[in-house]
Amino acid sequence: MLVSAIIVAAGKGERIKTPVPKQFLDVDGIPIISFSLSYLENAEIVDEIIIVTLLEWMDYVKKIVLNGKFGKVSEIIEGGERRQDSFKTGLAIAKGGIIIDHDAARPFPGVLNIDEMVEKCREIGAIIPVIPVNDTVKYVGEGKVRKTIDRRGLFCVQTPQVFRRELCERAYKMAEEDGFYGSDTASLLENSGIPVFTTRGSVFNIKITTEDDLVLVRAINRRYSNHR
Repeated sequence: MLVSAIIVAAGKGERIKTPVPKQFLDVDGIPIISFSLSYLENAEIVDEIIIVTLLEWMDYVKKIVLNGKFGKVSEIIEGGERRQDSFKTGLAIAKGGIIIDHDAARPFPGVLNIDEMVEKCREIGAIIPVIPVNDTVKYVGEGKVRKTIDRRGLFCVQTPQVFRRELCERAYKMAEEDGFYGSDTASLLENSGIPVFTTRGSVFNIKITTEDDLVLVRAINRRYSNHR
């Protein structure tokens, strides 16, 4: 069963407030998206890579792929209005029966054991990496604390997420029927009643959201450069 990796790189990254979308910012001279591309290119378990990106950045992404000699990239396509729409366009052309869903703004997927995740996915259908919430969590409204939330059982979700293709297709069909939009693919499976299993994520599998995150990414890159 072929394995297709879909890199979602169609976000505008408005929260980071940089002139360049965060997935294309340079870290030590390397575009953020290239970190994930490099890892997935060298992962023997991955058969093809599909990049879903912004229309105005497609030529730039093509140059990255050409210069980086990322031979597994089979398609570079335009994304949709939301992340869910972007992933769907990639899913429609993916050849694999196993789908890896990854955010371009997470440059270090290699800190996870993706081979193990794919093998587990073949058996259980859907698996995502999570890390426990360690800080005290409070619900805040209008600048005022409304409630302290019990953090037991709360986890932060990461990518890459790995799914059997038919489960993604079933989940997307039901989401369309329900008019449901989720913040990640796993939430669509949950909406469809499909079990989603978890594996331990990593604090080093950081997602770039703010400028402060770039400082951490540079530090991680210099220490764990073999995880690209």
